[in-house]
Amino acid sequence: MAHGGKGGFTTRAILPNPTIHDDTADTMPKLGRMFRELHRDQSGVTSIEYALLGILIAVAILISVQAVGASVFDLYQKIASAVTA
Repeated sequence: MAHGGKGGFTTRAILPNPTIHDDTADTMPKLGRMFRELHRDQSGVTSIEYALLGILIAVAILISVQAVGASVFDLYQKIASAVTA
């Protein structure tokens, strides 16, 4: 935009720079190859499987500790009541 003579602004056309070329024709095939390679790449799958197994084992441990913890608490309550009686 250029400053006009009467205090207003005038617009002028902004033409594309002829020295800059459009890389879209080169970029799209590169992106397609990249996505195909990522789709075929299986290297991260094993680590994800190990992480899921670890989470499953942790959940199983938590559930079993809660179940055993409740029965151990009941046992201590019985012992405490027998000792105090």
